Amino acid sequence: MSPIGPVVDIARGLVREVERTQLRARRGIELIARRPPPQVSNTPKDEVWSFGKAKLWRYRNDDVRHGPPVLMFLGLVGDSAIFDLFPGNSWAEKLVAEGFDVFLFDWGRPEAAEGEHDLGTYMDGYFVPAVDAVRRIAGADEVSVGAYCMGSLMLTLLLGSRSNVPVRNAVLFAPPCDYDHAPGFLTGFKDGRLETRHVVDEMTGLVPEDAVRGMFRCCSRPRTSSSTSRCGRTCGGTATPTRTAPSITGRGTIDRWPHHLL
Repeated sequence: MSPIGPVVDIARGLVREVERTQLRARRGIELIARRPPPQVSNTPKDEVWSFGKAKLWRYRNDDVRHGPPVLMFLGLVGDSAIFDLFPGNSWAEKLVAEGFDVFLFDWGRPEAAEGEHDLGTYMDGYFVPAVDAVRRIAGADEVSVGAYCMGSLMLTLLLGSRSNVPVRNAVLFAPPCDYDHAPGFLTGFKDGRLETRHVVDEMTGLVPEDAVRGMFRCCSRPRTSSSTSRCGRTCGGTATPTRTAPSITGRGTIDRWPHHLL
């Protein structure tokens, strides 16, 4: 029997499977395109203070039972919506329900005019005045601060260098403090193979958004071998799936805020 017949059948089957895959992809794209964008930051809040682009928000709460007021903020990279993703998965919503007077500090989108800013500018010029605004608005002597990621590092440096910042409690979320286990893109800076001038845009004095996104992609599980090699070359090291952060398999929110510690 000639083997041509079975080979032809296999080829036809492959063609049909490719066509089906293409059809599924087209339908999937159409479905996604019809979906409205995700709605984040749904917990009601009001702007109560601003300085330049930086804004201070206060979440509405007619049943404040615990003090001092809670001020949340993150670093200069990211979106403050991380604190209020969607109903049922929101720090802000949970804290308000627990009876806290909750504030959110947002740096605003960076611009070229900030190219000469340093940590002192951001903390003394923006953040500390925001803390004072929280105290004044809430009628409190001190605040509790919840800082995320780079914000945790900024808050630690501030509290470690000054003793007159009226922060009673500091809660740090994902603080970047153990650089012995730093992700690949930071290893190049740690070892001296990369310098800040390599990533800062000479025209604006800022790190371009695409560069920041690329650095975070190096922290994610690579989808293809080509993305792995690109990250490895960019970071000056070897990037392998076993050294990257595990993929997120689920999301959740806190069950309770330990207000007895505040």
